[in-house]
Amino acid sequence: MQKFKQFNLEHNIPIMPDKTIDFLYHIFDKYQIAQVLEIGTAYGYSSRYLARHPSISKIITLENDTERFGIAKEYMKGETKIFPVNISAFDYEPKQDFDCIIIDGPKSHQDVLFNKFSKHLKPNGFIFIDDINLFQHTDKEMTKNRIKLKARVAEFKKYLEGLSGSWYVEIHDIDDGFAILRRKDENLS
Repeated sequence: MQKFKQFNLEHNIPIMPDKTIDFLYHIFDKYQIAQVLEIGTAYGYSSRYLARHPSISKIITLENDTERFGIAKEYMKGETKIFPVNISAFDYEPKQDFDCIIIDGPKSHQDVLFNKFSKHLKPNGFIFIDDINLFQHTDKEMTKNRIKLKARVAEFKKYLEGLSGSWYVEIHDIDDGFAILRRKDENLS
């Protein structure tokens, strides 16, 4: 996995940072996650990393970009738990519910993705939303587009915090931050 991680970094492909993906992996331990929907494959680093978890039986991962999808599919040859789909998350209609939904796709439309896919969360499952503190810890130049995107993500974060009546919402300030959401109306331990 280290070589594959390096390959992604050399090609400027965004991947989940180590602390974030390790945190998610350990949540899989706690909840014995079996079926995952991942929105945002890129080259497939996180899918391949998470598929190593012993409780995982299936990861459906969505990538809209055809070139990235082709590279991901090549690197996923032989992976029996990962099912990459070349489609926009906005067009994808799940045929099942999931134990975990990972939203790591278009940051400017996280609200749309959350509202669409939260309906496909199994009881006692959770939604993981990456980059909830986007550009908080960066040395990148803050262009107009990045400033606009950062504001949009901050607005979405406030939206999530406002869901506390019906969802357990945890915001973690690790790497670029992430949110974990679980429904309150379920018997969670």
